[in-house]
Amino acid sequence: MKLVFIRHAEPDYPNNTLTEKGFKEAEALGKMYSAKDFDEIYSSTMPRAYYTAQAVIKDEKEIIMCDWLREFGHNVNVDGHEQIPWDFKPDYFIKHNLSSESYLDLEPLKSGEIKKYYDEVISELDKVLKKHGYERDGKNYKVIKESKETIVFFCHFGIMSVLMSHLMNLPFTVITHYFVCLPSGVTTFVSEEREQGIAYFRMNGFSDMSHLRKAGLEPSFAGRFCEVYSSEDRH
Repeated sequence: MKLVFIRHAEPDYPNNTLTEKGFKEAEALGKMYSAKDFDEIYSSTMPRAYYTAQAVIKDEKEIIMCDWLREFGHNVNVDGHEQIPWDFKPDYFIKHNLSSESYLDLEPLKSGEIKKYYDEVISELDKVLKKHGYERDGKNYKVIKESKETIVFFCHFGIMSVLMSHLMNLPFTVITHYFVCLPSGVTTFVSEEREQGIAYFRMNGFSDMSHLRKAGLEPSFAGRFCEVYSSEDRH
């Protein structure tokens, strides 16, 4: 089975949509992929994800809209102020050991009930996988029915990091701090069943930008921070 996670194209956050460049990125995705490439299609209910999905699927198949795929943005408390739970500065990340195995029980993640929301999201992912024959069993999946289907999820970087963390058995905070999937990036996981009846998922492509290169578009900077501190890019 193949799982494809596509981050929405460049966002226009204030207006809850895509930027002009974002719509071009989504159009480029639609030239690289189409509805026939996917057996089942899921999308976040947020407009920036849905517009990206629509540019690819073009009403040719049903898009299953899911609230649980909305951005993982439940706020946490950090030194007296609120912030999203996947954007900690490096010093804070290291000092508070947010890469430990028990990271969900650490402050500040406890302050935002992140474990509760995390468990809800991964439970929904596992329901989808079980429907297609893969039932979570410890840290792997029991193969109830073999499948070579391809399922796509149009979503957001934060929620995508949660889904990836569950598949790879890693803290999602590690993924959000050491990986960056740029807008419209395509990430792929493929199941492997080296022992009959036991499967796990391996990433074989992360934040692929082939569609942008083919369209002659530069990747967006959204989601990144300054490469050097003296630059004018966001800190």
